[in-house]
Amino acid sequence: AAAAVPFGNGNARANLSWADVNVEALMQTFAADVRPRPTGRATGSLVAHGPGTDLDRWTIEARTRTRGGMTVRNRVALEGTVDLHVNRGRWRMRADELVGGIPVHATLHGAINAERLDRSTLAGTIAIPEVATGGLVDLLRRTGLADIEMSPVEGVVRTDIAVSGSLGAPAVVAEGVARIADVAPLAP
Repeated sequence: AAAAVPFGNGNARANLSWADVNVEALMQTFAADVRPRPTGRATGSLVAHGPGTDLDRWTIEARTRTRGGMTVRNRVALEGTVDLHVNRGRWRMRADELVGGIPVHATLHGAINAERLDRSTLAGTIAIPEVATGGLVDLLRRTGLADIEMSPVEGVVRTDIAVSGSLGAPAVVAEGVARIADVAPLAP
């Protein structure tokens, strides 16, 4: 890690890097109520520069890569990359992750409220491309998110999620499509 903090009116600059950070321990510290809790190890870097504490004028570029987590009850493995860009009071994040083995692609953005970060705006999409129905049901069972009793079925599920609101009060609308080869196993 390196930082330059000028005295007077100059710009501050920070170059940070991290390696093998325990994501689950980090979540336990800062977001203990999140379930299932993400697991894995994160390695990444951040470059930031701007004048003093005025986040509206800062530029931040960050990237982190996660790997090696486990998916069990109340925990879900993350593996992939997240990129964060902040420029002139606006933020943008792109994530390409495997969440418990299921691919998830997110593009989110908004305006930063430097006085109350939870009031920063939030908009964007989260997409889960076509995945096997059995894989998704297995993930929901293993993490404890759902107790689904159903016979195995052949098929695929795709989900698109629109996100809006603020970081402190997000609104989510999910739409999905499922194609099932044979619905007979679903009949009671």
